[in-house]
Amino acid sequence: MEVSPDAYEVYSAVLTQHYGSWFKQKTPRLIFAQTVLEPQGHSGGGCRAQAEKNPIVLDLLDKLLSEKQEFRVEGKLRLPGPYKMVTGRLRTPENEEPGVFFLSMVEFSEDRSKAMVLVGRNCGALCGGGYVWILHKSNGSWRMAQDQLNCGWIS
Repeated sequence: MEVSPDAYEVYSAVLTQHYGSWFKQKTPRLIFAQTVLEPQGHSGGGCRAQAEKNPIVLDLLDKLLSEKQEFRVEGKLRLPGPYKMVTGRLRTPENEEPGVFFLSMVEFSEDRSKAMVLVGRNCGALCGGGYVWILHKSNGSWRMAQDQLNCGWIS
């Protein structure tokens, strides 16, 4: 199974809408070319308790947390600046923000009008963060939802 064209649209939307200032720099930003599994402790009660208020969001979170396969992310992103896909064992320079971005697989609602993805970044042992993002598709474009889960991590 490959990363779908819709997933690349979701990745591009999140990276542009939330992390866009970093991608507007002249220096290419690094993105890990493999999806990640187990979204950094997001299976905890806080994320799940919030998701239980919305059955569609809970279903997306369950799919995200149960993902068992990693996928290769190609350089098919539409971002406002340069980026480089990186592979292999990452050696992140300590405290150099934003560091290396990483992405989970994108999970879609049955009607493909909602999507959920984990986007994080690692810039050293005590530097980085990640967040589970919800997006809605409207008029053919993916937009960050107003009703985000308030669960993420920062170090």
